[in-house]
Amino acid sequence: MKERITNSNIKFFGTEILEMATFCRKKSRELAELKDNPGSHTYDLLCNQFWSLFPSFCNHPKDVNENFKILARVLGNVLKDNPEFRLSIMQGLRKLIACSEDNEEDKSELARFAKNYIPILLNIYMSPVKLLKGSYAEGHRLAALETIQVYLTICDQTLREELFTNALQQLEASKDNHFQRESILDVIRLLVFYQSSEQIANLFEKWVYPLCDTVLEDPKKFYKKNKKEKMETEETQQQNGEKKNDLRYKDKAKLLEMEHKKAYRILEEIFKSEKESCKEFLTNNYKKIKKLLMSSLNKVADSSKAARLRCIEHLINTSPHLNAESKLLKSAIAESVICTRDINSKCRQCAFNLINTVGKVLKNQDGGMQPFVNLLLSGLSAPLPRIASATLRALASALFNFSEEMGLETVQNLLEKVTQQMSTNNREIVAAA
Repeated sequence: MKERITNSNIKFFGTEILEMATFCRKKSRELAELKDNPGSHTYDLLCNQFWSLFPSFCNHPKDVNENFKILARVLGNVLKDNPEFRLSIMQGLRKLIACSEDNEEDKSELARFAKNYIPILLNIYMSPVKLLKGSYAEGHRLAALETIQVYLTICDQTLREELFTNALQQLEASKDNHFQRESILDVIRLLVFYQSSEQIANLFEKWVYPLCDTVLEDPKKFYKKNKKEKMETEETQQQNGEKKNDLRYKDKAKLLEMEHKKAYRILEEIFKSEKESCKEFLTNNYKKIKKLLMSSLNKVADSSKAARLRCIEHLINTSPHLNAESKLLKSAIAESVICTRDINSKCRQCAFNLINTVGKVLKNQDGGMQPFVNLLLSGLSAPLPRIASATLRALASALFNFSEEMGLETVQNLLEKVTQQMSTNNREIVAAA
């Protein structure tokens, strides 16, 4: 049944299947009170199996517009109170929305309940795992976020703006709460492309730019500053009976690293979006975004490098009139070459993608591929073996992708340079060559 049900009636699930599921749940509890554990477990299993049919009944049902309201309140209550059925309900809601894409009446009916479901889903996602029952709590959170993302595609614009405003207010209030800030920034990432260009610009100015631009203090200065502040406030706290839990340096570093990554992910989503408001924001704030991406290299956290490289790649693709003398391309090559040796595989892949993007921009310009090769070759003169070996990796990638465009003379010159590196006394450079 689970695999074959399609074009069914939602009403049948709401009356017949749900009634049997309720009976099984009630019977399971009665048997549990009588210490009949095998019987209780059997009925509990049946109840779960009935609920697992819900996504199947959401495969192109014929009566969403007429009968979804019968189930709507029950689904909301079960989402709140019964974690064991959440995955089935959230999967079913996503299927209903996907199947209503070409049916405006069904879509309108589902959108009518967005104001009820989205707050419940947000509450699930923003609840710490330790507060959720069961071993699949993290899976529930991720499913909730995915369902929110799908529901936002059909809900009212007023609700989207209200949720965005509330998220910013909560972000303001959650100064040192790592989990809450991480969850809120994820929600903002889903909401941002539904906002006006003015709201996106405000988010960028107040949150994205400052978060990307923040640098963690030197450990010695951090501890010295904290010690001084602690001495100044200790007497006041004792008088007021207050306790202030300051973050340790390690926790502060983790918080900052997370905020860096989330801020770059938000900017990346704006770049990827086809919404007119996002395109308008990028056009109006091009110089500010370029300044951020070119000035924050030494401030970026390790986990943010991949998202940052993708942002630079998007910026290059949206920038007109670039050439080999452009500071943006020089900066992009320098950063991507270094990142080809990063420990993170995603970061390395993003670095190679960015190098290829620069090559595509320059290959049709005057001078052919020679300016591109010259940009890469400049890294061979670096005093650090790590940078020289990274440059050789970048050259290998460029040769693999653009050998036909380079021409015989350029390839020969490149190979001569690489051969020279093989005669050095450094093992790391020789291995890369």
